[in-house]
Amino acid sequence: MKLLTRMLLLTILLLSIAAGLIALQPDHFQVRRSIRIQAAPATIFPLISQSRAWAEWTYWHKADPEMQRQYKGPAQGKDAEWEFQSRTQGNGGVRFTEVYADQAVYYETHLEGLLRHANGSLVLVPEGPQQTTVLWEIHANTGDNWLAKALVPFADRIIGSEFEIGLQKLKEVSEQSAQRAH
Repeated sequence: MKLLTRMLLLTILLLSIAAGLIALQPDHFQVRRSIRIQAAPATIFPLISQSRAWAEWTYWHKADPEMQRQYKGPAQGKDAEWEFQSRTQGNGGVRFTEVYADQAVYYETHLEGLLRHANGSLVLVPEGPQQTTVLWEIHANTGDNWLAKALVPFADRIIGSEFEIGLQKLKEVSEQSAQRAH
């Protein structure tokens, strides 16, 4: 009986410590990655501004080939939108909120049960006639979602690695397209 009581007290202590550590985490995070691509912004822009084109290069679409997507609104530009359902990547959606030709796409995203709302951007920075740096960024407020708050210390590593995989694929697709154009 004493052993059971001690185990129960230890469990309560550990859960209290974990809850305290989670409560101390910031209620927001930001992740940023970049890559230099040997292609002009005009070559890269269709891949980031067309909702269906994201399936060609983003990590999440490759991680679950069975992901279901429902597209809404225009095929590209402001208000292009899609919802997704995935057994491995979760359910959520993306909507383009601002789009500047050959320069940037700003978007809102949500992931059921984890993030109610996050803002992201893909910005194209020309570095020369056939060279562009792509900056991909997301920032989110976790609010009172304890699971999301518990993941804040790992957000940069988890989301950052997914951004890196997507940016590398964007680089491959863009550079192949640039070579075909010449």
